[in-house]
Amino acid sequence: MFFFKILRTYKRATLSNLLQFVLTLVTNMAKPRYDAVRDQVTLVSTALAEAQAAKTAAANKGKTEVQTRDIKIAALLVQVSVLADMMEAIHTEDITFYTEAGFELRKEPTKNEGELPVPEWKFVKNNIKEGSVKGQVKNFPKSANLLEVRCSNDGGLTWPYVFFSTGQTVTITGLEKRKDYLFSACFHGTRQRVSDWGANYELFVV
Repeated sequence: MFFFKILRTYKRATLSNLLQFVLTLVTNMAKPRYDAVRDQVTLVSTALAEAQAAKTAAANKGKTEVQTRDIKIAALLVQVSVLADMMEAIHTEDITFYTEAGFELRKEPTKNEGELPVPEWKFVKNNIKEGSVKGQVKNFPKSANLLEVRCSNDGGLTWPYVFFSTGQTVTITGLEKRKDYLFSACFHGTRQRVSDWGANYELFVV
């Protein structure tokens, strides 16, 4: 069996080519098929705007402006890499899901690296902002690289809300207020491995 690995060649691109690559990425991923990673695309778009502004400000090679530019470029690379991790964690044999976004791929053989544990909730609680929830699982194994959380407000019949995190904690926004929700989580690992879904956590969202 094989899986698709997203190449990180953008990390070695010139500054101008990097900014153009990310601009193309953000534009292409405005399509509904990328809604599962919409929040991360937004973070990439914000980081891109800040990097572009910093590049312009550093045109005269002022020391402070150049340092700021370098910091913003580093932050942009981090956000793009998180997006690439999320894209790899989504299981699909449709190669266009990746290529239409603008990523380059390499096909690699799947290796048996063992099963991922099932996540257990430490807590799920309401945030200060209405319709916003913060959750944390008890562990984040070294063999995992992504936490996926799904949310249901119809008793688990459908799961229309999906969020991702690269750590134990996840912030969920945009939920309908004053409704009961179920929250379930699973881990994603390398080689497109995924754990079973953990037990549902029930919360009344305010």
